[in-house]
Parts: sequence; C-alpha cells; structure tokens
Amino acid sequence: MKKKFLVAMLAMMIMASSVACGKTDTDKGPLKAGEESSEASFEIKEDSADEASSEASALEAVEAASEASSEEATEVTADEAAGYVDGQAYINENFNLKFNIDSDMSFADEQAVADLNNAAGDFTNDTIKKYVDEGKVMIVAYATDDTMLKSFNVALQSVGSLVTTLVDEETVLNASADSVVDLLTQQGFEDVTTEIDKVQFMGEEHSSLLISSKIQGIDYYERVCCLVDNGYVMSLTTGGLTKDDVTHLFENAEKLD
Repeated sequence: MKKKFLVAMLAMMIMASSVACGKTDTDKGPLKAGEESSEASFEIKEDSADEASSEASALEAVEAASEASSEEATEVTADEAAGYVDGQAYINENFNLKFNIDSDMSFADEQAVADLNNAAGDFTNDTIKKYVDEGKVMIVAYATDDTMLKSFNVALQSVGSLVTTLVDEETVLNASADSVVDLLTQQGFEDVTTEIDKVQFMGEEHSSLLISSKIQGIDYYERVCCLVDNGYVMSLTTGGLTKDDVTHLFENAEKLD
C-alpha cells in the first residue's frame, strides 16, 4: 500500500537524522545518509479494520489525484525548503522556523555537512538540494559543541504535496521508533530505548521521539521532531548527555512571525 511506503520512506529520514546526531568523537565509519528512500524495508503494523479502511480511502485519494497530475510539482524549491544558517540560528522560511543553538555550539561548514552525507568530490549546498529534489534524505545543517557530544542537525526530504494528506508528525515518529533502536545499536550504542512524548517547539506543543541510550557507559539522549509542509518533510534532531540538553534547544526555537 502506498501509505505504508510513504511512512517507511519518511521514517528513513528520522533514522538518518538520529545517526547524524549520534556521531560522537568516539564513533568510526561513515554515516550513510543520502540513501534512496525506497530502501526503507521495515513494516508498519496496522491492527484495526478501521485503519485498513482509512488507508484504502487515502490510497484512493492519492490515485485519483495522480490521474489528474502524475508529477504534481511543489511550489517551494529545495533551495527554499533547505533553509540557511545565520549566526547561531538555523532559519527556514518555508517552515516558519528559527532554531537557536547554544553559545558553546557552532554550525558546520559545507565540507563537514558533505562528510555527514557520506559524499565525496565536488559537493556543495547546491548538490545537496539537487539530491533532495531527487527524493534522497539529506542532512542540510549540522551544529555541535567542542566535545561533539551535544549536537543538532536538520534532515530534509522531498516527498510531494500529497503526503500531507496521508501522514502526520506523530505517525512518522512512531513508525521510526523500532528502526532507530536497531540502527543506533548497530552503530555501537547500548540500552537504546524510545518513547513518544510532547515538547514545546516554536511556542506550541509537538510530538517528539525521545531516544535514551548509552555509549561506552555514558548516558546519551536524542530528541527528534519533524515538520511537514509544501511537499517537504524536515526532521530536526538534538543530541546530548542529559534530557535537558536535548529538550531546551527545541524550547528555544521560535516562529519567524
């Protein structure tokens, strides 16, 4: 079913974003972001007949819209959806977001972001946006402190304007939880657990995926929120040694207007 594929595709972005924040200075090996979204393979469980009926209705709506326009274009370009860094803030006008990082953190340059995306050669912001338009999951902004144990990153994917009729933020986060546990465990993290809770974000209450784990015996946490708008989905992930580290950055985020 198309809904299952779309949710799995979006969850792939959450996984890439979580691993990016989990890249501490004790980690080895490249981060495999920028994957083709169709490689997501985990199953979304659906238990009720009502859910199946709802999925069928959503599928019919997608297919009807597809008949009218097989390649429905979004009005927002990848350049606009990717946002930009301004001093100690990540700005994204498409999502009406200003995300302020702490004074002891700094944003990575183009080469460091390219490395996170496992890219080589002549890799620029324009290249990232080109890949986003091709449907790949890409890290578009990354910030960390000197220890690399407190971090923030933004992952972006172009999914088409019809996705907003099929999924919401909490659906994507729930779909990602088990796969995030498996992926971080493969990266060397231990005792990885997840829970969906609420966090104040841009002055509103948003669903969030809170990840708890250990790395070499040290407690490590991540918090993930996602936004869906104008044919794009954005995943924002913070990492740190305490729950407060990963929470207050979201609380400091604000709307542009």
